[in-house]
Amino acid sequence: MQFAAPMMLAGAAAISIPIVLHLFYRARYKPLPWAPMHFLRQAIEQTSRRLRFQEWLLLLLRCLAILLLALALARPGWSGSSMSSRGQAVDAVFLIDVSYSMGAMDGEVRRIDRAKEAAQAVLETLPPLSSIQVVTFADRAWWLGPQQRYNWDQARQLLQGLEPTALSTDLLPGLEAALEAAQSGTAAAKEFYIFTDLQRLGWERQAEALRSKMEELRQLGSVVVVHCAHPQRRPANVTVESVQWVGTIPHTRTRVPFTLLLRNSGQVPVRGLRVALEIDDRSVEKDAVQLDQIEPGQTYPVTLTGGLEEAGVRLIQARIQGDDLPGDNLHLTTLLVRDKVRVLLVDGTPNPDDPLQAGDHFVRTALNPTGNPDYFIETESVGAVEAGPRHLDGKDAVYLLNAPLRSPENPVRGLSPEFLDELARFVQRGGGLIIAAGDHVDPKQYTEVLGPSGRDLLPLPLKGYHLTSEKKPYRLSAPSVAADSFLADFRKPGYAEALERLALFRMLAVEEPGPGRVLIRDTDGRPYLLQRRLGAGEVLLITSSLDERWCNFSADPGSFHVPLAMLTIKHLTGLKQPGGVLTAGETLTWVLPPTVQTEAWDLLLPPRPGQNGGAGQNGVERVTVPLQKDAQGQRFLSWNDTFQAGVYRFVPRGLSADTTAEMTATFAVNPDLRESTSLVLASAEEISQWLGFSPAIIPAGADTATAVTQLRIRGEWTEYFLVGLLLLLVAESAWAWLCGRAW
Repeated sequence: MQFAAPMMLAGAAAISIPIVLHLFYRARYKPLPWAPMHFLRQAIEQTSRRLRFQEWLLLLLRCLAILLLALALARPGWSGSSMSSRGQAVDAVFLIDVSYSMGAMDGEVRRIDRAKEAAQAVLETLPPLSSIQVVTFADRAWWLGPQQRYNWDQARQLLQGLEPTALSTDLLPGLEAALEAAQSGTAAAKEFYIFTDLQRLGWERQAEALRSKMEELRQLGSVVVVHCAHPQRRPANVTVESVQWVGTIPHTRTRVPFTLLLRNSGQVPVRGLRVALEIDDRSVEKDAVQLDQIEPGQTYPVTLTGGLEEAGVRLIQARIQGDDLPGDNLHLTTLLVRDKVRVLLVDGTPNPDDPLQAGDHFVRTALNPTGNPDYFIETESVGAVEAGPRHLDGKDAVYLLNAPLRSPENPVRGLSPEFLDELARFVQRGGGLIIAAGDHVDPKQYTEVLGPSGRDLLPLPLKGYHLTSEKKPYRLSAPSVAADSFLADFRKPGYAEALERLALFRMLAVEEPGPGRVLIRDTDGRPYLLQRRLGAGEVLLITSSLDERWCNFSADPGSFHVPLAMLTIKHLTGLKQPGGVLTAGETLTWVLPPTVQTEAWDLLLPPRPGQNGGAGQNGVERVTVPLQKDAQGQRFLSWNDTFQAGVYRFVPRGLSADTTAEMTATFAVNPDLRESTSLVLASAEEISQWLGFSPAIIPAGADTATAVTQLRIRGEWTEYFLVGLLLLLVAESAWAWLCGRAW
């Protein structure tokens, strides 16, 4: 129980008045000896017991009357889920869910619109001189204002402009922000209103911490949950979970199949869904399809194709229409389209007289299986002795194939220090490097020159060899392939068999652990392929050879070597794509290449909901982003307010998004699909179980204001105490009349 005017409880001390009067009047009767009364003693004693009972009962009624009056003046109320007070000014905090499930259509009305209408209605029920604070939340919270907490007009404007984000639901950050906002108020009574669709994810996500924080709010004031989803409607929803292109490296003058993975995350079938693909805002109309029906829980792949005509970063948009939740109907991805992919093969065992016996033969064959000189992957082979910095110009990836290093004992045979220095810079700028072992790779020398004390290019230091016979070769293990790597296909049937057919007779030994990561091991756990990110680029180390010196590689296109080479180049060329694909809420970070010297940068933001094309020049909103430097002196740009899905672009100050690709970075930000993994709403019973108490839950709609008013009336017990006082006084008067007592 809580009291709106606890000081009035001091009036309960007046209960001593009837007690004193009772004792005073009792003291006025003095015993007087009277002989005739001696014979009536027994009758008098019986009468005295009856009179004493009447007096004590009368005393009790009068004491209760004073106590009820004091309690009524103190304005008692229930400190549970009901309202704090009635008539007295309060500090009200409106906590409004803006996760993207609030954009669901319940009939003709969005949940967020129902929440805004309900918030406006609750605002009108607040007592005069009450303060109001508006806090929105998804998986984080934002305090919106108003700046002057008693400015109700400004609060109304804030409520009217609310729109869903692309984030998922988590109530805890919102409760923390609401608690902080309420504690800054000055009123004795606090009221918290949570406007949400009761998405189960938001209550389950941090259940223990949520329970503790909700208890803090209850101790401070009253908590009311306003349910903004229609109780009888279940939104039909299909989510675009992913978009993957089929094939190797996207290049110009081709049509690429894109696989869209759709899933019905709702509880009802979805019929007549339309699926379309856009490339750089150009619709591929002839590839748009309409689906008959997707059942609840069903995953449905759709393949659409689009033409790639221009090189550069292309924006791929998969869009669906026909369900009730638009927040996850658009999936964005960026695709770096190449005109040519240029790969440098540095061969430690060149053979100009018989190229089929050269160390780069299998790699050249794998990268160009057709043998077509106009193939989009263009290789250049150079001997390790001749390799110089100029050979790295314009290259996307470099293979070191059994390439020796120069040493004091042999200063002319092998890779030069100048080439290795430029190679290290090449990787830092975003290039890909593949190091393959062989007889000319000295583990000790490689570790000294390319290890941590040298140019720091190795994923892990080398420490010798693993040797076996051809009768008992080492075999690679498909289950050992890192499931989250670009080689994950080798865990699947077909690819896995090709992987496990490879027989290895010799491997470099490495020291674990270290900065690198092992992507493939043999059946005994020996590392075969290692990975390490360096700056904007990456280094891959293969501990065996990429020819038949240390293994049984084949030029057969169905062998392990061909898919390994294509997947590797596909992965490494993607590293040079400025930008990437992120989930809403993640931070945009772009490390500027050394060739870009611009100091002033802007970020082009996606249009906000209700913005009708955006604002600013050419209808695009742009903000200034400061240039930063990390501990190594690398310059980078960063932005963390990505709560809206869409396309974000870093561009030089004053320039448009059409600037050359090297001068821009494009990020595709998609909604947090955890929100629509399951659209099941939490029930009142589940919420009570999670919180440990039953909060007041009222529906958003025409009766919201009435429900709040009734809660506030039920929250204060003054009327009940006054009615009880009236009945008690009537009973006391009747009893006093019957007993013949005037006081």
